[in-house]
Amino acid sequence: MSLTRQYGIKRQNISKRPLRRTALRKVGPMQEKWKAYRNATAKNSLDEDGLIKCEDHKMGLPTCGIAREPSQMDLHHIKGRNEAPELYFDRSNLVWLTRECHDEAHHNR
Repeated sequence: MSLTRQYGIKRQNISKRPLRRTALRKVGPMQEKWKAYRNATAKNSLDEDGLIKCEDHKMGLPTCGIAREPSQMDLHHIKGRNEAPELYFDRSNLVWLTRECHDEAHHNR
């Protein structure tokens, strides 16, 4: 007897597309400061086409060579915010990563 019959479970239509990652909602007193800092950093990081190139090589990840619009890129802390809070706004501790590379960076920690 199948699980569907035995327990009344309906089979769901499962899509083969990867789940779309959404950024975590930032809350707290640092929210506005971080948003302003990220936007200023994005403006300074744009290339001549208005795109930001992934800096995955700085994280020891395989180089993807992708450049995207700032809204499609994540600004990642090399040393975590909990590990080194004094480096929260230090540009030398930040790298631009595609969302896929960002997920891989956290997976490999």
